[in-house]
Amino acid sequence: MTRDDAAKGVRVRFEGGEIGLLAELGSALRGKSGTIVYGISEDIFCYPDNPEMDMVWVAFDEDRLPMRQVSLAFLRPLGL
Repeated sequence: MTRDDAAKGVRVRFEGGEIGLLAELGSALRGKSGTIVYGISEDIFCYPDNPEMDMVWVAFDEDRLPMRQVSLAFLRPLGL
């Protein structure tokens, strides 16, 4: 997913990414759909030199947490 696609209200699916420290979290979210509740802004982590590190807050459907902060690189917009 790109910064231009990341906006509040956009529906996304978590595709996951490389195995790392958050592998357990990633496997729990893989395939889940949700809605971006906070997109890219000055208040949210943004890395101009490394766009794969951009983070957004997503409310995933039927998740035990109200929202999670995830990397844009792990998301795919639904409907595209």
